[in-house]
Amino acid sequence: MNYSVQALPDEPIVLVTVGAEHSVGAESLQSMVETLETLDAQPGGVFLVYNLEEVSFSLDDVVSAISMATGRVGCSSIGT
Repeated sequence: MNYSVQALPDEPIVLVTVGAEHSVGAESLQSMVETLETLDAQPGGVFLVYNLEEVSFSLDDVVSAISMATGRVGCSSIGT
């Protein structure tokens, strides 16, 4: 697992940190589910902060992540 999701203690912040070895295809769906579960468990509104400073994404990674985020898991392009 090359990511972590944590609710910061005493702060209305959920921090998602993605490591350099993160695999968009293998880990993005699980990290998204874990992030949503953590957000749902918060007692009120929070800030969602992504720390991506160790990651480099290819265009395929970006398209895959967009497809997952829009419910088009498995699509090979945004236009389909």
